[in-house]
Amino acid sequence: MAKRYSPAMQILALAGAVLLVDAGSRTAQAETIEVLIELARNDASQDVVALSGSDLVAILEAATEAERAELLALLPSGDLDALVAALVGGGAAPSLIASVVVASIPLDDAGGERFCRVVEQNAPPVALPAISAALVEELGRVVSVSGDVNPALIEEITNCAIALDPRPGTIDAIIAVANAATATNGPEAIGRALALIAETAAPELASAIETAVAISGNDRLATAFSAAAGVPPVADVPVQPPVPPAPPVPVIPAAAIGGGGATGGGDDASRTGEDFIPFAGGSGGDGLSGTGGGVTRSTDSGSGPVVSPQ
Repeated sequence: MAKRYSPAMQILALAGAVLLVDAGSRTAQAETIEVLIELARNDASQDVVALSGSDLVAILEAATEAERAELLALLPSGDLDALVAALVGGGAAPSLIASVVVASIPLDDAGGERFCRVVEQNAPPVALPAISAALVEELGRVVSVSGDVNPALIEEITNCAIALDPRPGTIDAIIAVANAATATNGPEAIGRALALIAETAAPELASAIETAVAISGNDRLATAFSAAAGVPPVADVPVQPPVPPAPPVPVIPAAAIGGGGATGGGDDASRTGEDFIPFAGGSGGDGLSGTGGGVTRSTDSGSGPVVSPQ
């Protein structure tokens, strides 16, 4: 025999069913990006980050890039960190994680370094290379514009990509992005970012970056890298000209015996039969004396030349 409930009990049961249906509707409704945006606008961002990681992943994957950007711009810094951590812990695709990180960087002064640290702390090590590669793809998207790009944003993305996977493949991928960049200052921004990273990197990583830039074939990238690093480009280093060899020392032949006026047979060129040696000293032999306006021989055996005044 079926039990019969009073009208009051029936009304209560119906009300409970309505409440359950309404609660289910609110839960389903909450799993849309529009509701998350509305919660953030009403200063209820804690309700957004309180969702499970899998729920957030599903909502943000279904949202457009503009919708995600609108939600992120409404969240405080701490909630941005929590959102990134929830996505990483919820198994979000590397592309979604990279997109959220890049969109969050301009919203916080120290966002790039902090968001990168959040990823490192919440992702398994095996997932880091894939997230790094996704960040490099985001870097390529950022510099694939016709105008200027924000150098600070380029530096943050480049730094995070290398921090998550500091291997030569990551550096080569970043160089490839610089070579394909269409932004007005794309290669220059990437070159400066690489130089700033190399300044504080371990010697092995710094050497790998310098080598990759040197062989990139991109003059704009290399020039910006050298300028930021404080060293002149290789092409601008002045080359010292080679020092010419010293000219050979001329060989001077020895003078002939008898002086420059000697002739064959020992004859003097001006006087015959004797050498003309004026004022020759000695204790013996012929001396010279001056008489009149000429020079005459003297047989006086004095100790030196005697000049007789007239």
